[in-house]
Amino acid sequence: MSTDSLPMRHVIMLNGVPVDGLCARKTPAEAAKAVVVAQQTAYRGNNLP
Repeated sequence: MSTDSLPMRHVIMLNGVPVDGLCARKTPAEAAKAVVVAQQTAYRGNNLP
């Protein structure tokens, strides 16, 4: 499926977690990692070491 007609930055909801459109352009494995990081960040807040 082509995404050329979509805006460069769009938000996709994946399991209730917003995934940036740029993440969606990556491979499924990379996107999954991004989702995990997003979930961990959401749970911890932005208090990353």
